[in-house]
Amino acid sequence: MLQPELKADDVFHVIGFTKQALLSGAEMQLEIRLGMGTPTATGKLVEVYFLDSLIAPDPDAFRLYGDYLSVSFYSDAALALSKEYGITLPPAIATITRAELPPGVGISIKMPFPNGTGAART
Repeated sequence: MLQPELKADDVFHVIGFTKQALLSGAEMQLEIRLGMGTPTATGKLVEVYFLDSLIAPDPDAFRLYGDYLSVSFYSDAALALSKEYGITLPPAIATITRAELPPGVGISIKMPFPNGTGAART
């Protein structure tokens, strides 16, 4: 299966997670939900990358995002799918491009976009 082209100007929404938000499980809900089914490709990738304050390779770069324990970078597709599934995320604190992703990000999710036909209905 062909993967969509990854472009330097692809948009990512920066979501900061406080201790309370992490305890609520909001950060893991999309990953758990996607694990419940097998998505099919539609030309987009669901991408979520993370940077944890405790293991950030450059702590000074992490501080650019404020006083969060963890920061996630949601692609447009990941953010749209989270909304479709009814997942409540903290508000985005910034929008960046793929080229601006900080070094050392980990991969939470990187998979083909599921068909958006009523995923929120169960």
